[in-house]
Amino acid sequence: MKSLKSTNNLNKKAISPLISTIAMLGFAIILGIIVMGWGSEVEQKNQSSCSKARIEPVFIDNEPIICYTNKNIEFMLENVGSIDINGLKLNIIGESDISRVELEQSIQVGDVIKKVVPYDQSTIGTIKLLKFFALINKNYCGDSLIELENIESCN
Repeated sequence: MKSLKSTNNLNKKAISPLISTIAMLGFAIILGIIVMGWGSEVEQKNQSSCSKARIEPVFIDNEPIICYTNKNIEFMLENVGSIDINGLKLNIIGESDISRVELEQSIQVGDVIKKVVPYDQSTIGTIKLLKFFALINKNYCGDSLIELENIESCN
């Protein structure tokens, strides 16, 4: 009687290891496609937000309102984009060094801000270039970059 039971166990059908491996690979591929599709949607949302951000210096008599002293940089910027800006990053590139300043100043669409930022001329040297970046959803947007050269000293 024991021999009949053992032959019955051998005759039972089961999924072969090859088929189960193929099924697991198919499941993993489908899951990967779903996750990558979701990730690209999130990235596109961030990129589209950045493309809507735009800042510009305020001009009066065709001159940007931006100047520096030995201790400060004074400027006025306007949000001319179609999305609110959460903050700014300013890179001050001088003859001797580079300084980075992060400003947690939000700018609503159409608003203008006036800021005074500390600047140490003895460390950085004469200003060669200022680069402003907008902060949107905790990301700095390269699309919003403005570069200003030939900054005049304040009178």
